[in-house]
Amino acid sequence: MASYRKTANGWRADIFKDGIRRSKTFRAKRDAIAWANEIEFEIQNGHHSPLSAPPNSTFSRVLIRYRDEVSPLKRGTRWERIRIDAMLRDPLLADLPLDDIGPRHFARWRDARLRSVSGSTVSREMNILAHACKLATREWQWLDKNPIKGVSRPQENRPRDRVIQPDEIDAYVRASGFSFDRPPSMVKNRVGAMFLFACETAMRAGRSVKSEPEIWTSSDASCSSPRRRLASRAGPLVPGGD
Repeated sequence: MASYRKTANGWRADIFKDGIRRSKTFRAKRDAIAWANEIEFEIQNGHHSPLSAPPNSTFSRVLIRYRDEVSPLKRGTRWERIRIDAMLRDPLLADLPLDDIGPRHFARWRDARLRSVSGSTVSREMNILAHACKLATREWQWLDKNPIKGVSRPQENRPRDRVIQPDEIDAYVRASGFSFDRPPSMVKNRVGAMFLFACETAMRAGRSVKSEPEIWTSSDASCSSPRRRLASRAGPLVPGGD
Protein backbone atom coordinates (compact mmCIF):
# COMPACT_ATOMS: atom_id res chain seq x y z
CA MET A 1 0.00 0.00 0.00
CA ALA A 2 1.26 3.45 -0.85
CA SER A 3 1.76 6.23 1.66
CA TYR A 4 1.78 9.97 1.01
CA ARG A 5 3.42 12.86 2.81
CA LYS A 6 3.65 16.58 2.25
CA THR A 7 7.10 17.94 1.37
CA ALA A 8 8.50 21.35 0.52
CA ASN A 9 8.17 20.53 -3.19
CA GLY A 10 4.70 18.97 -3.11
CA TRP A 11 3.49 15.46 -2.27
CA ARG A 12 5.74 12.41 -2.06
CA ALA A 13 4.33 8.96 -2.75
CA ASP A 14 6.15 5.97 -1.23
CA ILE A 15 5.38 2.42 -2.33
CA PHE A 16 6.56 -0.83 -0.77
CA LYS A 17 4.97 -3.89 -2.36
CA ASP A 18 6.31 -7.44 -2.80
CA GLY A 19 9.77 -6.31 -1.72
CA ILE A 20 9.87 -3.51 -4.28
CA ARG A 21 10.25 0.11 -3.24
CA ARG A 22 9.34 3.10 -5.37
CA SER A 23 8.90 6.77 -4.52
CA LYS A 24 8.29 9.98 -6.41
CA THR A 25 7.34 13.57 -5.67
CA PHE A 26 4.48 15.44 -7.34
CA ARG A 27 3.09 18.95 -7.05
CA ALA A 28 -0.47 17.76 -6.45
CA LYS A 29 -1.57 14.91 -4.20
CA ARG A 30 -3.99 13.60 -6.81
CA ASP A 31 -1.06 13.09 -9.22
CA ALA A 32 0.86 11.20 -6.52
CA ILE A 33 -2.15 8.94 -5.90
CA ALA A 34 -2.64 8.28 -9.62
CA TRP A 35 1.04 7.42 -10.07
CA ALA A 36 1.06 5.13 -7.02
CA ASN A 37 -1.99 3.23 -8.25
CA GLU A 38 -0.37 2.74 -11.64
CA ILE A 39 2.93 1.53 -10.18
CA GLU A 40 1.23 -0.86 -7.77
CA PHE A 41 -0.71 -2.34 -10.67
CA GLU A 42 2.52 -2.77 -12.67
CA ILE A 43 4.26 -4.43 -9.69
CA GLN A 44 1.35 -6.80 -9.24
CA ASN A 45 1.66 -7.81 -12.91
CA GLY A 46 5.42 -8.41 -12.66
CA HIS A 47 6.58 -5.36 -14.59
CA HIS A 48 9.03 -4.22 -11.89
CA SER A 49 11.94 -5.87 -10.14
CA PRO A 50 13.62 -4.89 -6.86
CA LEU A 51 16.28 -2.24 -7.34
CA SER A 52 19.62 -2.69 -5.62
CA ALA A 53 20.56 0.95 -5.10
CA PRO A 54 21.12 1.91 -1.44
CA PRO A 55 18.22 3.83 0.15
CA ASN A 56 18.13 7.60 -0.44
CA SER A 57 20.86 7.35 -3.06
CA THR A 58 21.74 10.26 -5.30
CA PHE A 59 23.15 10.27 -8.82
CA SER A 60 26.61 10.77 -7.33
CA ARG A 61 26.64 7.04 -6.45
CA VAL A 62 26.07 6.19 -10.12
CA LEU A 63 28.91 8.47 -11.18
CA ILE A 64 31.28 7.11 -8.53
CA ARG A 65 30.60 3.49 -9.43
CA TYR A 66 30.97 4.24 -13.13
CA ARG A 67 34.24 6.11 -12.51
CA ASP A 68 35.70 3.32 -10.37
CA GLU A 69 34.47 0.27 -12.31
CA VAL A 70 33.95 1.29 -15.93
CA SER A 71 36.31 4.17 -16.68
CA PRO A 72 39.50 2.17 -15.89
CA LEU A 73 38.59 -0.21 -18.73
CA LYS A 74 38.77 2.58 -21.31
CA ARG A 75 41.80 3.92 -23.13
CA GLY A 76 41.08 7.52 -22.09
CA THR A 77 40.50 6.64 -18.46
CA ARG A 78 42.46 9.58 -17.01
CA TRP A 79 40.50 12.26 -18.84
CA GLU A 80 37.17 10.54 -18.24
CA ARG A 81 37.85 10.34 -14.51
CA ILE A 82 38.67 14.06 -14.50
CA ARG A 83 35.35 14.82 -16.21
CA ILE A 84 33.41 12.65 -13.78
CA ASP A 85 35.12 14.23 -10.78
CA ALA A 86 33.98 17.61 -12.10
CA MET A 87 30.42 16.28 -12.45
CA LEU A 88 30.53 15.10 -8.84
CA ARG A 89 31.18 18.69 -7.79
CA ASP A 90 28.12 19.90 -9.71
CA PRO A 91 25.00 19.78 -7.51
CA LEU A 92 22.77 19.86 -10.61
CA LEU A 93 23.94 16.28 -11.23
CA ALA A 94 25.46 14.85 -8.08
CA ASP A 95 22.57 15.75 -5.73
CA LEU A 96 19.77 14.31 -7.87
CA PRO A 97 17.83 11.63 -5.93
CA LEU A 98 17.63 8.37 -7.85
CA ASP A 99 14.00 7.90 -6.92
CA ASP A 100 13.02 11.19 -8.58
CA ILE A 101 15.33 11.71 -11.53
CA GLY A 102 14.20 12.33 -15.07
CA PRO A 103 14.92 14.01 -18.41
CA ARG A 104 14.03 17.45 -17.01
CA HIS A 105 17.00 17.31 -14.65
CA PHE A 106 19.50 16.48 -17.39
CA ALA A 107 17.98 19.13 -19.68
CA ARG A 108 18.44 21.71 -16.94
CA TRP A 109 22.05 20.62 -16.39
CA ARG A 110 22.70 20.74 -20.16
CA ASP A 111 21.37 24.29 -20.48
CA ALA A 112 23.41 25.49 -17.49
CA ARG A 113 26.56 23.79 -18.79
CA LEU A 114 26.18 25.40 -22.22
CA ARG A 115 26.59 28.79 -20.61
CA SER A 116 30.21 28.00 -19.77
CA VAL A 117 31.47 25.42 -22.32
CA SER A 118 30.94 24.56 -25.97
CA GLY A 119 28.26 22.30 -27.39
CA SER A 120 30.86 19.70 -28.35
CA THR A 121 32.10 19.51 -24.76
CA VAL A 122 28.57 19.08 -23.42
CA SER A 123 27.86 16.38 -26.00
CA ARG A 124 30.98 14.43 -24.93
CA GLU A 125 29.94 14.69 -21.29
CA MET A 126 26.45 13.51 -22.18
CA ASN A 127 28.00 10.42 -23.75
CA ILE A 128 29.42 9.53 -20.33
CA LEU A 129 26.13 10.25 -18.58
CA ALA A 130 24.15 8.23 -21.13
CA HIS A 131 26.37 5.17 -20.71
CA ALA A 132 26.28 5.47 -16.92
CA CYS A 133 22.47 5.71 -16.94
CA LYS A 134 22.25 2.76 -19.31
CA LEU A 135 24.31 0.56 -16.98
CA ALA A 136 22.45 1.79 -13.90
CA THR A 137 19.18 0.80 -15.58
CA ARG A 138 19.98 -2.46 -17.38
CA GLU A 139 22.72 -4.05 -15.32
CA TRP A 140 22.91 -2.51 -11.86
CA GLN A 141 19.13 -2.12 -11.59
CA TRP A 142 19.46 1.13 -9.68
CA LEU A 143 16.95 2.85 -11.97
CA ASP A 144 13.69 1.55 -13.37
CA LYS A 145 14.08 3.56 -16.59
CA ASN A 146 16.82 5.53 -18.33
CA PRO A 147 16.38 9.16 -17.16
CA ILE A 148 18.55 10.74 -19.87
CA LYS A 149 16.88 8.98 -22.77
CA GLY A 150 15.19 11.47 -25.08
CA VAL A 151 17.17 14.50 -23.88
CA SER A 152 18.30 16.37 -27.00
CA ARG A 153 21.99 16.96 -27.61
CA PRO A 154 23.44 20.43 -28.24
CA GLN A 155 24.71 21.32 -31.67
CA GLU A 156 28.31 20.27 -32.26
CA ASN A 157 30.93 22.95 -32.95
CA ARG A 158 32.32 23.23 -36.44
CA PRO A 159 35.62 21.31 -36.69
CA ARG A 160 38.73 23.45 -36.67
CA ASP A 161 40.72 23.44 -39.89
CA ARG A 162 43.90 25.48 -39.59
CA VAL A 163 47.39 24.89 -40.95
CA ILE A 164 50.11 25.68 -38.44
CA GLN A 165 52.46 28.43 -39.56
CA PRO A 166 56.27 28.09 -40.00
CA ASP A 167 57.06 30.59 -37.23
CA GLU A 168 54.88 28.56 -34.85
CA ILE A 169 56.77 25.41 -35.82
CA ASP A 170 60.11 27.10 -35.17
CA ALA A 171 58.98 28.30 -31.74
CA TYR A 172 57.71 24.88 -30.76
CA VAL A 173 60.86 23.10 -31.92
CA ARG A 174 63.07 25.54 -30.00
CA ALA A 175 61.01 25.01 -26.87
CA SER A 176 61.28 21.23 -27.21
CA GLY A 177 65.04 21.29 -27.65
CA PHE A 178 64.83 18.94 -30.63
CA SER A 179 67.69 19.05 -33.17
CA PHE A 180 68.37 17.09 -36.35
CA ASP A 181 72.06 17.01 -35.37
CA ARG A 182 71.57 14.60 -32.44
CA PRO A 183 69.11 11.91 -31.39
CA PRO A 184 66.43 13.06 -28.94
CA SER A 185 67.44 12.09 -25.41
CA MET A 186 64.68 13.69 -23.34
CA VAL A 187 60.92 13.33 -23.40
CA LYS A 188 60.37 16.89 -24.60
CA ASN A 189 62.92 16.30 -27.41
CA ARG A 190 60.92 13.31 -28.59
CA VAL A 191 57.71 15.32 -28.37
CA GLY A 192 59.31 17.87 -30.69
CA ALA A 193 60.21 15.12 -33.17
CA MET A 194 56.67 13.76 -33.05
CA PHE A 195 55.32 17.26 -33.58
CA LEU A 196 57.34 17.66 -36.77
CA PHE A 197 56.26 14.23 -37.92
CA ALA A 198 52.62 15.19 -37.37
CA CYS A 199 53.08 18.41 -39.34
CA GLU A 200 54.41 16.46 -42.30
CA THR A 201 51.91 13.61 -42.28
CA ALA A 202 48.74 15.02 -40.64
CA MET A 203 48.60 11.79 -38.63
CA ARG A 204 46.92 11.84 -35.24
CA ALA A 205 48.92 10.88 -32.16
CA GLY A 206 47.43 7.40 -31.86
CA ARG A 207 48.15 6.61 -35.50
CA SER A 208 51.72 7.90 -35.21
CA VAL A 209 52.45 5.73 -32.19
CA LYS A 210 51.09 2.62 -33.94
CA SER A 211 52.81 3.31 -37.27
CA GLU A 212 55.26 0.82 -38.72
CA PRO A 213 59.00 1.62 -38.53
CA GLU A 214 59.16 1.85 -42.33
CA ILE A 215 56.93 4.94 -42.23
CA TRP A 216 59.47 6.82 -40.14
CA THR A 217 62.26 6.16 -42.63
CA SER A 218 60.29 6.61 -45.86
CA SER A 219 60.99 9.66 -47.97
CA ASP A 220 57.32 10.67 -47.91
CA ALA A 221 57.31 10.93 -44.13
CA SER A 222 60.65 12.71 -43.74
CA CYS A 223 60.63 15.56 -41.23
CA SER A 224 63.87 17.06 -42.54
CA SER A 225 62.12 20.05 -44.09
CA PRO A 226 58.97 20.90 -42.12
CA ARG A 227 58.59 24.23 -43.91
CA ARG A 228 58.46 22.62 -47.33
CA ARG A 229 54.94 21.26 -47.01
CA LEU A 230 52.36 21.30 -44.26
CA ALA A 231 49.48 18.86 -44.57
CA SER A 232 45.99 19.30 -43.20
CA ARG A 233 43.97 16.45 -41.79
CA ALA A 234 42.06 16.29 -45.05
CA GLY A 235 45.15 15.21 -46.98
CA PRO A 236 47.58 12.90 -45.13
CA LEU A 237 50.89 12.33 -46.88
CA VAL A 238 51.27 8.78 -45.60
CA PRO A 239 49.09 5.93 -46.88
CA GLY A 240 46.62 5.03 -44.16
CA GLY A 241 47.09 8.34 -42.32
CA ASP A 242 43.96 9.70 -40.64
